[in-house]
Amino acid sequence: MIGAVNTPVPAADLVAALDALERRLPQLVAAHPDPGAFACVWGAEADAILALTRPADESYANGRVAAMLAAVGVEPGFDLCGPAAPPAS
Repeated sequence: MIGAVNTPVPAADLVAALDALERRLPQLVAAHPDPGAFACVWGAEADAILALTRPADESYANGRVAAMLAAVGVEPGFDLCGPAAPPAS
């Protein structure tokens, strides 16, 4: 890579897993229109990938996940898991 000094190449299996998650993202959003339900499903899938990420690949993996969420309008750090709470009485 030109201009990339000491930038490790991400593991091929990590790239493949993130690519697969990115391809599934539109289906996940469509299947889970409630933000809380989406967060639960997304979190489970993304966390499973991130948990196996090498320390050298963490920045790459977190950047990819953040970019995927941004592409569908979800802010990174969104972690409300479960159905939206009913309004207070």
